[in-house]
Amino acid sequence: MSMAAGVLVVVGVVLLVVALVRARSHATPLARPIAAALDAARPAVAPFDGWDESRVGVGPRCLRLVLARTPRERRAGLMGRRDLGPYDGMLFVSPRDTGASFTMYRTDLALDLGLYDRSGTPRGRAELVPCPAASITKCPQTVPARPYRLAIETPRGSLPQGALGACGPG
Repeated sequence: MSMAAGVLVVVGVVLLVVALVRARSHATPLARPIAAALDAARPAVAPFDGWDESRVGVGPRCLRLVLARTPRERRAGLMGRRDLGPYDGMLFVSPRDTGASFTMYRTDLALDLGLYDRSGTPRGRAELVPCPAASITKCPQTVPARPYRLAIETPRGSLPQGALGACGPG
C-alpha cells in the first residue's frame, strides 16, 4: 500500500468515527404530545416571572408546570422557593438524554422527583429531602440509575404515577 493510500484510509476512518459520534450525540425528538405541550408554553406568572409554563399530563392528571429549559434554569430549579404559587411543580427539559444528578442545596421544600425518557415513559422516582448545609458540596446528590430526558419536581406526595403525555379535555 502506498503512503497516499494509507493516509486516505486513516482520513476515512477518522471521518467515520466523527460521523458516528455526532449521530450518537444528536438529540432525538421528544414524543409528539410532550413536544406540543412545550410548544404551547406561555409566560409564567408570579412567583415565576421571567420563566415559561405549560400543562403536561402525568398519568391521569394534568399538571401546571414551570419549565426549566435552559442550563441556567435547570441549575436554579426550585432553589430558594417556598411558594410555587399556582403551579404544581417544575418540568426540567434536557436537550438530550442525561444522567445529571439532583441536589437539594438551598431548597426548602421536600420534593418528589420523577424521571422520564423522551417518549414520557417513567425512568425512575425519588423522594428529595431539603439540605440545610451551607455548602453544595455537603449536600447529597440524587444520581439517576438510568439516563433521562425529562424530570418533574413536585411538592412531596403530589407527583402522580404514570407516563407523560397530553392533558385531557377540560
